[in-house]
Amino acid sequence: MVRLWRAYRPAPGRIGGMAAGVFPVAGHLPEAGGYGDQAAILLDAFEIMNAAEAELTSDD
Repeated sequence: MVRLWRAYRPAPGRIGGMAAGVFPVAGHLPEAGGYGDQAAILLDAFEIMNAAEAELTSDD
């Protein structure tokens, strides 16, 4: 799951996605289609990993 999440994220220093944050898609997704075609559990896992990373890298 972490490998999928890392492939999904944009390269460091690069804004990913079509609308640069309006749509949550940043990179490659494992299933054919767009963001809405992905399994809900996969997207939930990505959100958990995003939140964990944000907490670990915050300056607070």
